[in-house]
Amino acid sequence: MDNATKHYYISVAGVLGSGKTTASALLAKHLNLPLFEEKAEENVFLPLFYKDPKRWALPAQLFYLQQRIDSLLSIKELLKKTSIVQDSPIYQDHFTYAQAQKVLGHVTQEEYKLYEKYFYLFLKDLPVPDMIIQLEVSLPVLIERIRTRNREYERGIDTA
Repeated sequence: MDNATKHYYISVAGVLGSGKTTASALLAKHLNLPLFEEKAEENVFLPLFYKDPKRWALPAQLFYLQQRIDSLLSIKELLKKTSIVQDSPIYQDHFTYAQAQKVLGHVTQEEYKLYEKYFYLFLKDLPVPDMIIQLEVSLPVLIERIRTRNREYERGIDTA
């Protein structure tokens, strides 16, 4: 990369159903940039997590961590040539979802510490977003979006 050219790393964050994938795709298309999407459908632990969160929270979170690290290693190389847009930053996995699993009692303190060790082990060598766009959505809209996308494993989400 020549010193006069700065390539930007933009990431879109928000809770499930907030529109991260849609917003990221629209932004990448508008800016004509590569898009790194979260691929929730590849997480084989996610349907199991919704059935038994205490058993499957750690494997589900580790899968997302590994997926995010793989993407960030590719992003690191690509940023030498172009700006990029990413659906869901690695920070969201750690500071929102993994911590929520600890607070909810789905992972033990020891499991959380293990996850955190891997998070920080890789973080120091990975690119940091220049901008994180945080999406916010009301609870009724969120519930409707989750129902509309009709993912079988999300049907059991308690909305009360």
